[in-house]
Amino acid sequence: MEQIHYGRKDINVPQSWQEMSAKQLLALARLSAAGVSAQCIKLLFAFHVIGACVLRRKSDGTYILLRGFRRFVLSASDCTLLAEKFAWLFSEEKDSEGRTVMTLVPQFVNCPWNRIGRLNGPGDFFDRLTYYQYMFLLHYESTISDRPEDSDRLLACLWHSGEVFDSNTIEHDRRRIARMSSERRIVMLWYYIACKNALHKRYPRIFAAAGEGGTGNVFEDQMRVVDALAGGDMTKKDLVRSGYLYDALVSMDESVRRSEEMEAEASMKKK
Repeated sequence: MEQIHYGRKDINVPQSWQEMSAKQLLALARLSAAGVSAQCIKLLFAFHVIGACVLRRKSDGTYILLRGFRRFVLSASDCTLLAEKFAWLFSEEKDSEGRTVMTLVPQFVNCPWNRIGRLNGPGDFFDRLTYYQYMFLLHYESTISDRPEDSDRLLACLWHSGEVFDSNTIEHDRRRIARMSSERRIVMLWYYIACKNALHKRYPRIFAAAGEGGTGNVFEDQMRVVDALAGGDMTKKDLVRSGYLYDALVSMDESVRRSEEMEAEASMKKK
């Protein structure tokens, strides 16, 4: 956190996605859905963080703000400096025409809500996620482009009723999630995207080869993974599915590592 002084108070300003509160994430989600520019999002989010409301914007770019019962003025240069404190919210990417665009890329793995009403969350960085849940997450992620409504089903695999995830409650939980505000659902999806990207970085050996030799059917491919983890033993497959995702990933990563070592040794012998 960075501490800045505005008015008569010192304000804690987040310097990364991990330092943002759930309330701040919701505010950012509202701004991201408003269709405004990246610079506008950064500035308006900065005003939210310092607890200021915009009373008026002058033609020269000066803002008259209200914080509590006190008014204060920020010049255009002050606003630019304040907005740039949140430059880390965006990453530079290339669009389909090769132009550089600023993209909001979520990078937080702390669960914003461990519980929402009667729905139990997945914990920080998926630490309570089972491999069975992960199989359904991959399935619904693969169908979102054709069926956008499946995004709520994906979220119902993360936030679910009952102490243990049950695929039979997905539709019931989806209806609960569909009634939530759009900004809350955006933050929940951000959490999924950020955790998935972080997993790919943590286990590059596993995800670098993702899709190679796949059938195109997510569930069939994942059942093959379950079979491999169970060593072909039917009696162990339920244990694999109900086990934690991280246990499965560690086992797969170690298996790939050993395979790479054996290939390297075989290659050295040939030489």
